[in-house]
Amino acid sequence: VRPPGLILPRRRPLEFWELDWVTEAWCGRQNVSVTGGTKVTDWAGIKGLYTLSQGTDANRMTIANGIITGGASKWMDSGAFARNQPYTIGGVARFDSFAAENGYLLDGLSVNTGAILITSSTGITAAFGSNLNQTIAVGTPFGYAACFNGASSYFIIDTMTVSGNAGATNASGISLGRPGGTNSNYGRASYWNLWFANSALSAANAAQTIAASKRRAGV
Repeated sequence: VRPPGLILPRRRPLEFWELDWVTEAWCGRQNVSVTGGTKVTDWAGIKGLYTLSQGTDANRMTIANGIITGGASKWMDSGAFARNQPYTIGGVARFDSFAAENGYLLDGLSVNTGAILITSSTGITAAFGSNLNQTIAVGTPFGYAACFNGASSYFIIDTMTVSGNAGATNASGISLGRPGGTNSNYGRASYWNLWFANSALSAANAAQTIAASKRRAGV
């Protein structure tokens, strides 16, 4: 029984990286190394083992107010790690412009091995060539979760969900802002955070992770 007048502290919501099912997580306000004031050399995980890096100055993304921004010829790669189906990847991002070509938000380290890309000024697709398509306007921040799980795959933008077949391809690592290993089709996107779960998240767990990542991003 609570004594009269005792006010218990309110439990704070969990951060997205504190969720048990998230195995790798990156937050734009933490663990970012820069050169020249704003150019990102390394984005180390706040949870997990892997760092996204860019060693060439001309290809570095920039950061301001905890938001990492890419563009033409701007990208980062992680070290190799297994993205074997089933897995779920997500975060908070924004496409800043569209250049009349497929622009890759992210991919595996080899091209089209776990891609999320914008295919028109309003269309975004998870898994190259699949029917996992969503509509998102350029310039609008969004939370997302893409579950790569064969015929049981899904793609969530904010609270909108589509289901489909992502195929059976596995990936290794993350290429952020371009197709894996390919210097073209740059995403021209901004990133607040990024996370990875080595399982097919339930709809409820995916929704909770999106909500937590958007809360941390303030969008």
